[in-house]
Amino acid sequence: MQLILIRHGEPDLSAGSVDPPLSERGIRQAGETAARLSHEAIDALFTSPLLRARQTLEPLAQKLGLTPEVVEGLAEIDYWGGRYLSVEELRRAGGDAWEDFLRDPVGTLGGDEQAFLETISNTMSGLTKRDFKRVAIATHGFPINAMLSEILTMQGLTNFTPHHGSVTRLHAGDSGQLRVLSINEMTHITRDAH
Repeated sequence: MQLILIRHGEPDLSAGSVDPPLSERGIRQAGETAARLSHEAIDALFTSPLLRARQTLEPLAQKLGLTPEVVEGLAEIDYWGGRYLSVEELRRAGGDAWEDFLRDPVGTLGGDEQAFLETISNTMSGLTKRDFKRVAIATHGFPINAMLSEILTMQGLTNFTPHHGSVTRLHAGDSGQLRVLSINEMTHITRDAH
């Protein structure tokens, strides 16, 4: 099975919400990602329950005529922590807040790291047991980081920077063992959308 992990499009930070919708740029990124993936033989769609992920998958669902299944275990840390912070905004601001975040990203967002890692790992393992050949999954930066770090046996959750609308591909063998096919595919996203 191939698992196509899609990081959601850019959220609208001006919304002032703990579950922000996509920005205009994010909506465009979702459309570009859908245009890229709509030519692939995708059997099923899965999405995090958070609005930005669900909105990212909508254009692809329409093109493929598939109904996404909402899976709680694909959510970002803030789903359980109850507090939304944009990693991109934290990085730009720098200083102590960014350093604190790098030391403990899950705690900064109000979550428990071990519980988060177990949830993501168990959810992805469960998806690999489903009877599909290729699935698309709308999720977030930290679930993607968690999976890549686990597969590549790397410590920490800030090893990769999945861009908004990017695609990361994993392959699950018959035994369920995952391997990385690609990380952060971005050729379908227009330059000013990064």
